[in-house]
Amino acid sequence: MDDNEVIPVSVKKTDVMPLIAVARDQLLAEISTNAVPQSKTTLDNSKKDAINGDGFIKTARSDVEPEVTVTLLLWQISDRLLVCGVAKNELPDSNQITLLHNIIRAITGESKALPQLEVAQWPPFSGVQGGTSDAQAFLSTLISARLSSYGVERILLLGNTVTHWILPDIQGAEANTSKLTISSQTEAITLPDLSTMVTDKKSKRYAWEIMKGWSPMAPVKPAATIS
Repeated sequence: MDDNEVIPVSVKKTDVMPLIAVARDQLLAEISTNAVPQSKTTLDNSKKDAINGDGFIKTARSDVEPEVTVTLLLWQISDRLLVCGVAKNELPDSNQITLLHNIIRAITGESKALPQLEVAQWPPFSGVQGGTSDAQAFLSTLISARLSSYGVERILLLGNTVTHWILPDIQGAEANTSKLTISSQTEAITLPDLSTMVTDKKSKRYAWEIMKGWSPMAPVKPAATIS
């Protein structure tokens, strides 16, 4: 398949993934119980919210930890394979979706259509506030519940940023490697994010080298490359 082929983008934007609503409610209840009431702070309107390279917004507040917003992208390819990424400014475009389709085909040896994109956000709804640690706790709980629900064996992480949010306990050198052991059941590989790979062919070649060392999920040799 050529990278220029256009594949329709199917997107389902949800506040939280239905299968893990129970985990969400438990975590939010814990956050609510442990929260310390805080007075509202008037923001200086002359200062714009700063959007950094990790894809979240930091708002300057004088009396609390900076609040953050995160948009987590999920494709449940199969019960065994989950793809995770973080949206920086917008959802993936058709070129990025086409590239992801080629990557999945290389990993699985199959050419099935991508499943619908799921979007989970922190904060999940208005009235919930929190900084980096709260967002990490919430998103990592969502992913843990998803792994348990499906029995996921492999996670494809698109960009190092997503590791920061859904795997906060993986620190130091291990977080910078392309392969990660999540549990006795689950392993992950980290590729550059889709927007980088679309614009930088060196990044695509680097991703392909990583995937070649990750044995295919199907019992056949991958039928495609992404270069």
